Amino acid sequence: MIPRYAPTYTYSDLLKSLSKCQTDHLVSDLRFRLANLYKVKHVFLFSGARVALYALLRAFNRPGDVVMPAYNCIAVPEAALYAGYRPVFADIDYNSLNMTADTLKQSITSDTKVVLVTHQFGIPCDVDEILQVSRHHNVLVVEDVAAAIGARYRGQLLGVFGDASIISFHSTKVISGGMGGALLTNNDELARNIDFLLKSEGITRENGWRMFVRTLVWKTVTNSWVYPIVLSGYRTLRNERMFEVISPHSDIPSKFLSLSSSFSSILIKLQLDRLDWNLERRRKLAQIYTEELSEHSGVKFPIIPGECSPSWIQFPLMVTDKRAFYKHMQRNHIDLNWTFRYSCTDSFKLNGFPNAHKAAHTVLGLPTYPSLSDEQAQYVCNVIKEYLSDSQ
Repeated sequence: MIPRYAPTYTYSDLLKSLSKCQTDHLVSDLRFRLANLYKVKHVFLFSGARVALYALLRAFNRPGDVVMPAYNCIAVPEAALYAGYRPVFADIDYNSLNMTADTLKQSITSDTKVVLVTHQFGIPCDVDEILQVSRHHNVLVVEDVAAAIGARYRGQLLGVFGDASIISFHSTKVISGGMGGALLTNNDELARNIDFLLKSEGITRENGWRMFVRTLVWKTVTNSWVYPIVLSGYRTLRNERMFEVISPHSDIPSKFLSLSSSFSSILIKLQLDRLDWNLERRRKLAQIYTEELSEHSGVKFPIIPGECSPSWIQFPLMVTDKRAFYKHMQRNHIDLNWTFRYSCTDSFKLNGFPNAHKAAHTVLGLPTYPSLSDEQAQYVCNVIKEYLSDSQ
């Protein structure tokens, strides 16, 4: 079976990371590598991207509204709530699945303190126009590049346009670290406040052995032979709903503010050496999907802005009957990602935001991990064409 995700590290990477994780300077090596890649002065490593966002908002220390896309991971507004801010949502453009300057204008107010610019699925949004609106309102601009490490907008890496940026190294991301997140900024005042926050509060570090076990298990269960068994067990325990309303958590979990483990930091650093290859493979797979499916009216995929190179954490596909499409792919031994099967506005009992709601009901993600072969991607396309032919 073709899994929906497969981590980007190897078993050799896991063993190397475990053997070196007692050497603290290798954690500093990752900070140096990221600072050099993004040409920023300050890099902080946390146990996850949402923790990095929480720390950033705490350090900014101007509670108010944080505007973010409505079609988003629920962990993002939760992090804002934990930090004492109020999440405010902007609808997306259904053709791009990203927030736009026009949808931002409808949500930004004098109470807005932060605008979170999210590049969903690793697809760049229209940075210039969104920045123009944000700067007009004199707000802090944070780029959410959780899914977009390596993606470029007009030749520049995403993550360098705002006042700060957040990267994720979760197991499902472009670079898999099991867990982990980074906060990048050139803002000296923000950096000093983050340093003070980390020194003044009881900070824990993720356990390296636990991360080793987690990443080893994830690598094993996504093996094409083991995956069907695991998926069958998952279905027994949980209902595969194509849409649901998620209840957000407003109470911060215990020991939430935590740092990346040494093990994860080394594992991420090893994979940075292969980032260009990783992105090349993802873009090749996206090219196959685009060329094979672009002439078929039964499916649709996002419009990519000019002069942009997505990182393609997955290849989002809009379909009319999400469940029927998903079940057809499953019968043909292809698992798909549900993407966000919810809109955050439903979670907060808000009306409106039709495009976010539509995306939650129609979008599925085709696999783009670099170990997927061209032949497997072609098979995915053939199965999709079969579905489209049968449904006409």
